[in-house]
Amino acid sequence: MKTFWLAPAAVGALLLTACTGGGGSSTTPTAGLFSKTPSTSASSGGASSIAGSITYLSHRTDLDKDGTYAKYVAEFNKVYPNVKVTITSDTNYNADTPTKLASGSYPDVLDIVPGTPNASFPTYFAPYGTVDDLAQTYNWTANSAYQGKVYGLATFGNVSGMVVNSALWSKAGIDVTQSANWPKTPDEFIADLKKVGAANPGVTPYYTNYKDGWPTNWNGAAGSVSCSADANNQLAATDAPFSPLPGGSDQDAIYTLQYNIVHDKLSEQDPTTTNWENSKTLLATGKISTMFLGSWAVPQMQLAATTAGVTPSIAIFPFPYQVGGAWCPVAGPDTNIAVSNKTASPAAAAAWVEFLVGKAGMAAGNNGLPVLKAGQFPSGLAAFQASDVKIITIDQSKATNVSNIDNVSKVGISSQTFPQAIIDDARGAGGKSLASEFASLNSAWAKARKQTDGGANTH
Repeated sequence: MKTFWLAPAAVGALLLTACTGGGGSSTTPTAGLFSKTPSTSASSGGASSIAGSITYLSHRTDLDKDGTYAKYVAEFNKVYPNVKVTITSDTNYNADTPTKLASGSYPDVLDIVPGTPNASFPTYFAPYGTVDDLAQTYNWTANSAYQGKVYGLATFGNVSGMVVNSALWSKAGIDVTQSANWPKTPDEFIADLKKVGAANPGVTPYYTNYKDGWPTNWNGAAGSVSCSADANNQLAATDAPFSPLPGGSDQDAIYTLQYNIVHDKLSEQDPTTTNWENSKTLLATGKISTMFLGSWAVPQMQLAATTAGVTPSIAIFPFPYQVGGAWCPVAGPDTNIAVSNKTASPAAAAAWVEFLVGKAGMAAGNNGLPVLKAGQFPSGLAAFQASDVKIITIDQSKATNVSNIDNVSKVGISSQTFPQAIIDDARGAGGKSLASEFASLNSAWAKARKQTDGGANTH
C-alpha cells in the first residue's frame, strides 16, 4: 500500500506586489529551470553565486500571518544568502490572480489557480523541465504540464475525503477513527449525517463553505467513484460527464451527493453567510461536523481546536463510495507553484521552489504526502493504509484535452461556479432541478468537445 500512491501515473502532456523587472522568457533556460538544479552545486559553494530578489505570492494567508513563511525564508537564506525573498499572500487569491496574469503584473513565483488552462502555461510561466525527467524525483509532474513540459510543482500532496469532528460522530455511535465504521455509500453517508444531527442538537451536520466558493468543488473525489486512475481521462472521452458511469463520469455521483446533502437540509441554513476561516473553529469546537476537504485541512482544524482551548477531535475518511469492497481515495498534489517567465532572477526563483517542494518540510506540517518520491507516508493518515483502502493517483495523459474542453465549455470542472449553482438548486434558490442542471452542463461539454475535436485543439 505504501508504494501504491507513490507509483507514477502514466504521463503524456494539476497580487500585492508586481513582478520584478526583467526581459521576458528569454531570461530562463530553454531546457528548464531545473536543468541545472541549484542544490547540486550548493555543497561546492555554487549556491552563493545565485543572487537576486524575488517575490512569492501565495494563497496560504495562514502561513504568511503565523510566521511560517518567514521561518522558511530564514532557512532558505542559510543556503542561499544572496537571494532576497519577499512573501505576499491574498485572501481572495483565486479571483484576483487571473486578473494579474492578464495584466502582466504578477510576481516571480506564484501559485497556479485551479482551472487555469494548461495551454496558457507557456504564456505566463517558465518550464522546470520535462515530465519524464522530473518524474524521476517528483510525484505528480504531469498535473501542471503542457506538451511534455512541467510548469508547476506542489509543495505536498493530499488525500481527499470528509474532514470531521470525530467527537460529534462518536456521540452518534460512529467511531470514524476506524475504517470499519466509515460510510460505504452516499446513502449511508446521508443517513450518518442525520444520526449526527439527531445526536447533537443545534449542530450543523455538513458545512458547504458556499460563500468562499472553492470548498464547494469536490473534484478531489474524481476517481473515488470509478476507483480508476482514468477518471480524468474519462472526461475527454464522454459527451456527458454529468451522467452515471460507465458512459458518464465520476462527476455524476459526486455532485448528486452534494445536492442531496443540501436538499435534505443537512447543511447550514443560509450558505451565503459562510466563512472559511471561521469554519475551522466551528468544526474544531463542535458547531459543525463535516466538510469535504483534503488531508491538509486536518492540522488546521487541530490548531483551531487548540487555539479555542478544546481537545482536538479531528479525523478524515474517504469519499463515501466503495468499489469491490474498498474505498478509493485520490492522492494528488496540492496547489502547484509556478515561476514567472518574466522574472529577472530565474535561478533564484527555481532555488526557492526547489526548497519549498523538497526541503521546507511542508508535507509533514500539513499532514501531507511528500512530493519527493523518496518521502515517507504521513503517520497522520495511518488509517488510509488499511487493507480495504486503495489509494489511487490520477493518470494525466489527457489533461490538456480536458483543459481545452473545459475552457471552451465554460463548465469549470475545477471551479466553484457549477457546484454553487447545484447548491442553489438544492436549497430552492436556483430555479433548476438537478437533472436539468446536469443536462445543461452535459450540453455545454458535448458542444465544446466537438468544437475542440475531443480537446485536441483550443477552440
